[in-house]
Amino acid sequence: MLASSAPTPLASRPFDFSQKQKDFLLADDRRLNFLEGSIRSGKTHVSLWKWALFVASCPKDYEFIMVGKTLTSLKRNCLTALQKKVGKRNFKFTLSTKEAWLFGRRVWLEGANDERAEGKVQGMTLGGAYCDEVTLYPESFFSMLLGRLSLDGARLYATCNPEYPKHYIKVRY
Repeated sequence: MLASSAPTPLASRPFDFSQKQKDFLLADDRRLNFLEGSIRSGKTHVSLWKWALFVASCPKDYEFIMVGKTLTSLKRNCLTALQKKVGKRNFKFTLSTKEAWLFGRRVWLEGANDERAEGKVQGMTLGGAYCDEVTLYPESFFSMLLGRLSLDGARLYATCNPEYPKHYIKVRY
């Protein structure tokens, strides 16, 4: 009997990248790095690899944050996938303490579901931020987060689906 020629699911081929994804992985990072595209276009897949490489290259004493609309959506969309990509030894997270460790660096975990969310990052000093579905966040939270990215070489990586043309992210950033 011949083996099935059905395509292998992407999750079982963690290093397969489209040409656009390869271009993003190899491109020089900017302070703000947005990945916009349709659902199932591979934004999260490639952005998590880029995020892991960035965090691994930063000083050990830098702190980071990963944000989703809620902690539940962050876990479902990103945390579990990141752990599968880099291994449980390299990425551990605990939602109860809203804390993770990626390659020995502390990563705070937060949800940004309403205007009060800006207080969750107030006072932080960060070397990087990963934002899942950033166009769902209140503008006040996003502005405060940008102000917290104050360490040398700090970067933001954000995924989003296309939004309306006057969305604050599209207009200001």
